Amino acid sequence: MPDEDSTERDAILLTAVAACRAAGRLVTGRGRVDSESKANAHDLVTSFDAEAERLVTEMILGAHPGSSVVGEESGVSGNTDGEADLRWFVDPIDGTGNFARGLPLFCVSIGVEKADSLEIGCIYDPVRGEMFTTTGPADGVRVDARHVEDPPPGPGAARPLMLLTDFPLAGMPASGAELALFAELNQTFDLRRVGSSALALAWVAAGRADLACNIAIHPWDVAAGFALVNAASGGYLPLRPPRTAAGERRPYEEGGFVAHGPHVSPDAAAFLAKRILDLPGAATPPRGGTERTGGHG
Repeated sequence: MPDEDSTERDAILLTAVAACRAAGRLVTGRGRVDSESKANAHDLVTSFDAEAERLVTEMILGAHPGSSVVGEESGVSGNTDGEADLRWFVDPIDGTGNFARGLPLFCVSIGVEKADSLEIGCIYDPVRGEMFTTTGPADGVRVDARHVEDPPPGPGAARPLMLLTDFPLAGMPASGAELALFAELNQTFDLRRVGSSALALAWVAAGRADLACNIAIHPWDVAAGFALVNAASGGYLPLRPPRTAAGERRPYEEGGFVAHGPHVSPDAAAFLAKRILDLPGAATPPRGGTERTGGHG
């Protein structure tokens, strides 16, 4: 018989799934849509971002009053005193740059922190109709409610690991050191630029890619993916050391990340993280910060 905690987690996930589907219905089939620039010409927002976020927020607060909702477009809604037991991180369209151009590489992402632990996540790819979910490590990762079987070991020596990354950031002047590292990554890995951190993390959790990394991210970009990767027994390395004591930063908050699947050596991921952190200015605030800004959607 399910215990009280697992029953509550299931109810939270059901709300997240319903909200993701509702937002997905709103934004699919739009083709190219009008957009505006935020931090720079590569950092776009559309009217659908705000509309989808309002819809998701209303559904969450209607089902779980007293929650705090942290959204990309509207900031904090609901309980704003910092004492909420449930904190929902919402990205209504992760991959807005793709969405605005009619490219089918975007998703709705909701990660839920319960009692300061983020283990519930839902990422919905409305174009393919795929829902990636977890209620925690004991549940594992599901795609469309089916458990993801333990993914096979990564490629052998004859085939490189697949790395999903949007580094260097679009719209930012890349240093010689960044370009040199990108050339090295391109030679070492089977490299893909996706334009959505959430989708990249979902695909790592599902065993479709081996690693993902990005810099200049916000918590709503990665919260759900963080939960999924951990539920898959993978690893998530923050690219900015957490603060301590009263100013403690959770690993999925601002900065960047390297994530890996369960069959990828943590040493390989740690080495990649170190190489990025060694770059001058790499571990800087995300877009909207005081230094470098990027183009994550």
